[in-house]
Amino acid sequence: MLAATVRLLFWAIVFIIGRLLIKKSGHANYKNKAILAATVIILGSVSFYVPVERNILTFHSVESAFKYSNFGEIAMIINGEHSDLVVWEHEKGTVSVIPKTDKGWKMSVVPKDIKLRIHNQMSIHVCKDVYSNDYYIMLHDMSNKISAVSDNKNSIFYYADTTKNINGDVARTYYAYAYLQDFDDSYSLNVDGDEFVLDECKGLK
Repeated sequence: MLAATVRLLFWAIVFIIGRLLIKKSGHANYKNKAILAATVIILGSVSFYVPVERNILTFHSVESAFKYSNFGEIAMIINGEHSDLVVWEHEKGTVSVIPKTDKGWKMSVVPKDIKLRIHNQMSIHVCKDVYSNDYYIMLHDMSNKISAVSDNKNSIFYYADTTKNINGDVARTYYAYAYLQDFDDSYSLNVDGDEFVLDECKGLK
């Protein structure tokens, strides 16, 4: 994750410059050094939770935007209108939203959870880009293959699966993802013959 390296390097430089300025001013005592160190540590920690470069940096591709602030590889990209949903390779239940503008892609963000429905071992999860009205839906099932999903918005669904060996037993999880061009309380979908209506889901707003 390049973002962590960049921030650590930036605050290290700030600390060094601060030490030099304190030394040059003739006030290089323990108290001023401690204040400088505490200030750099506090601001540096805050920068990991409130990355200011999100408003500054623009990337030429969704892949470079993802790699700047995330570890791992990309398994799948679901294109939205004002953002893209990136599915992680090592854990396909993990996703990031990459906002995009006319000039390129911005740093990835954690999507806002909107709706959740649990049915047996399948979950239906609707999330939203925090900077736009782009909605995405993600399904995952730990027992049955998800092979045919459709909804009342004519969304295009993409499928994936993962296999893990747990104590000698093979565990397989199936996934489906889609960008929702239109999303409201009338939303419904059909998963391999089973119908699900949005207003029956648990709201997470």
